[in-house]
Amino acid sequence: MGFNCPVCGKAFGSMTGLRKHFRKNHSNLDRCPVCNKKVNNLAKHVMRMKDEDHQVLWYLYNNLRGLRNKELKTRIRMIAKEKLSRGSTEVHFKSIIFSFSNNFAHFKF
Repeated sequence: MGFNCPVCGKAFGSMTGLRKHFRKNHSNLDRCPVCNKKVNNLAKHVMRMKDEDHQVLWYLYNNLRGLRNKELKTRIRMIAKEKLSRGSTEVHFKSIIFSFSNNFAHFKF
């Protein structure tokens, strides 16, 4: 089983590889890839949000550090694996926005 990045679509053989890629390449976005909200700190933003897509990003960003509820951690990890697994037919994020020095390129999935 493999996993795809919800932002750029790159494929990985393991969730660990995907999480490393996400932190290295997508953690400094100035807009949330889920809700398109302008954010100063993506990690804080995704931690505060309660919907599944934001929780998946939280998992990718920091492996749910700070979450003490073990049942919720397990549930979010299972959801992330389902949503990000190769072959998943679910559309993850409808609009992804990358910042290129004050210009935005919009991508639709």
